[in-house]
Amino acid sequence: MLFKGGSMTRLVSVFNEDGSLTLKRLWSSRPTDFYRDKGTLLYLTKHFEVAEVYAKFLMCRVTPEEGAILHFAVPSDLLEDHREIFGRDWQQLVFWSRGSAAEEESFSPPSHPTQFTEAPVLIGCIYGMPNARVARLGTSSDLNGQYMKLSNGGNAPQHVFPTLEIQRQLRDQCRG
Repeated sequence: MLFKGGSMTRLVSVFNEDGSLTLKRLWSSRPTDFYRDKGTLLYLTKHFEVAEVYAKFLMCRVTPEEGAILHFAVPSDLLEDHREIFGRDWQQLVFWSRGSAAEEESFSPPSHPTQFTEAPVLIGCIYGMPNARVARLGTSSDLNGQYMKLSNGGNAPQHVFPTLEIQRQLRDQCRG
């Protein structure tokens, strides 16, 4: 199971009358943790409690909106071809992805991001600070210890479905 927390209105809009899903309604606004300027990203989590955090956060920001959690029963074979990112690679990719747009020309991607950004599914920790704070950091090494945390103290992971092809597979296999 993977989950997406957010507004009830947004999550319900995914369902079409024929039972099919329109996943683009769940795409994340850029910049995101792992992609600086890609607008076709679907982020999910394997932890229900993380989805709850997103649903509750939304309810605090937009008080008349009801928070909700969408559940995806994802077949294991769809997640087999994934890459995990952590450590120094994670720091560099998040720093590059979420850095200041004003300094965009001086930012260059990490030396080997494609092994991660071209993965069918990318799994890594959720960075727990706003983009503005990342933009004020001097180097990627300054990104340490500020992960979103689980109730057991562990780091909260996210699954990113970055391509339309993998999202089509997810949509087709989760139809109903």
